[in-house]
Amino acid sequence: MLISGLTEFLIMGSIIYALIAIPANHGYMSTLYRVSLLLTLTASTLGAIMFLSSVDVTAYHQYFTFISKHIALTTFIIGGAWSVYNSRMKRIIAGGLILVALTSLLINIYTELSLMSMILLVTTLAFTGFCMKSNIKSLILLMLAVTALLSTLLWGSMVKDKDLMIGIYHLCVALFYLFITLSYKQINRI
Repeated sequence: MLISGLTEFLIMGSIIYALIAIPANHGYMSTLYRVSLLLTLTASTLGAIMFLSSVDVTAYHQYFTFISKHIALTTFIIGGAWSVYNSRMKRIIAGGLILVALTSLLINIYTELSLMSMILLVTTLAFTGFCMKSNIKSLILLMLAVTALLSTLLWGSMVKDKDLMIGIYHLCVALFYLFITLSYKQINRI
């Protein structure tokens, strides 16, 4: 699974870029933003170890991937875009989305409802896009991020080689993190 392992480094690089590029100026939201990225970075690092070596870290990789999927990704999106939620109501909705993500995490510990996290992710991205609609450059980059992420569904159905399919998935996730970080950098330039 050479391609799968090597493409984990693309995800790691894009997450490290996100950690460096977005200033920590939103208090507790910056902390949530950074913790969510570090959780996903841990999952990616464990994935690289799992795919490129004989060390069995599969359980740990699955554990951190599970957390990343069900809460860290939503927290990353909201924490990075916190400044676009410029009214009390928008911040309440954003906080509510994080609470729903936490609920999704807890529910998925006991029963498999993975579609719930995907619906929440799309809802969070749509809400964030709505809140940043006045910044066209940022919105376009956000749409590119969403396109990269949702394209994983297309590639998963087209590519039959498992190593290549996982590698393309990792590439799309890395592009998602890169584009959304660039989008957030545009927000902070205003």
